[in-house]
Amino acid sequence: MDNSSAVILIIPSASYRTSAFINAVEKLDLKVLVISDKSQVFSGKYPDNLIIMNFHHWKDRLDEISEWAERNGLKAVIGVDEESIVLAANLSNYLQVEHNPVESVLLTKDKYL
Repeated sequence: MDNSSAVILIIPSASYRTSAFINAVEKLDLKVLVISDKSQVFSGKYPDNLIIMNFHHWKDRLDEISEWAERNGLKAVIGVDEESIVLAANLSNYLQVEHNPVESVLLTKDKYL
């Protein structure tokens, strides 16, 4: 493992924020693992650093995600849209990187608070 930083970006395939996050990762020269719900969006750009999965079944891929995180010096897990922020909090908690508590992330989705 080297001293560079790594992040996991959780990007729903329908996200309109994708290019801004990818540009930031490239500008900062970060290692990146992209987690998405559909392959066609990222398969050409990150074929070796891409996990396609159902966001509701994230526990099925924990071994693969944990290995990548340990091998690359993970610093952050970032959910780029509302659809992915709960998964980001859960993964951050599991991988023991700084994060917002899952409970607080769930509260942000409640429009009546």
